[in-house]
Amino acid sequence: MIKLMVSDWFPLCTVIGTAFALNMLFNIPVWIGVLLTGFSTLILLALQKYGIRKLEFLIAFLVLTIALCFLIELHYSKPDPKEVLYGLFVPQLKGNGATGLAISLLGAMVMPHNLFLHSALVLSRKIPHSVTGIKEACRYYLIESGLALTVAFLINVSVISNVVGKWSSKLFAIALLASGQSSTITGTYAGQYVMQGFLDLTIRPWLRNFLTRCLAIIPSLIISSVTWVIGGLIMGINIYYLVSSFIKLILHGHMKLVAVVFLGILGFSGIVIYLAAIGYLVLRKNRESSTHCLPSSNSQTAETLPREDTVNMHT
Repeated sequence: MIKLMVSDWFPLCTVIGTAFALNMLFNIPVWIGVLLTGFSTLILLALQKYGIRKLEFLIAFLVLTIALCFLIELHYSKPDPKEVLYGLFVPQLKGNGATGLAISLLGAMVMPHNLFLHSALVLSRKIPHSVTGIKEACRYYLIESGLALTVAFLINVSVISNVVGKWSSKLFAIALLASGQSSTITGTYAGQYVMQGFLDLTIRPWLRNFLTRCLAIIPSLIISSVTWVIGGLIMGINIYYLVSSFIKLILHGHMKLVAVVFLGILGFSGIVIYLAAIGYLVLRKNRESSTHCLPSSNSQTAETLPREDTVNMHT
């Protein structure tokens, strides 16, 4: 039952991740990306009518896309192999927020619902009911699981080093998009098999995905829209106090008619310009880079550090 609840709420993180990926790739607002994630997953799940193998190939393609993006970043970052091996086998937490990052990575990489999914997919195979056939199937399943874990290991190694640049953010967004879609599909089928095995209840995958996706989209849409609501509320408060104060000044300021007209023209023009500037600042796209370049003392190139590291250096 706990696993069923986890598989139902798991799409929440995949929805947010996919929405951020669409935002990074196409500059789509996050709340629009949240709405698009439901339709994209339903389209991908429609491949099931052509056979479960086609859907498995799609998931494998998405996982290979993730691995390829991170391996390209690993190639250009050129990390020290000794440091990579040391970081793999000697755990250490350094920097601000390292503990939270480690916990989030553990939750993102360890997917217990896939254990149920793999067991159910084994049952979908046509295996000869003989000792030789079962042994051969177990051997191929072992090879398949080993290859999957090897790819996961390579992906984890590739994520260790940071790569900076606009093209790097695009590669990360593509990997994030592929990860969100593949995780959603596997989570949907895992929840279906858990319900079928423990509760003897069968729901069509598209209907289950629709119900769980609605549960995930609603809070995600609220979270992604809260900044727009707060910005609009602040603008409304500024407009009210600015206009009401200016009108009181004109009506009760005991000024001559010419001064009132002149002040009204200039004042309202200034208010319009001020409100337009506020609207631009609220709605503009943030193009500020998340990294800063620092000159290297040993080379002619510039070293790039995350924003939090440069802040710590100044403090």
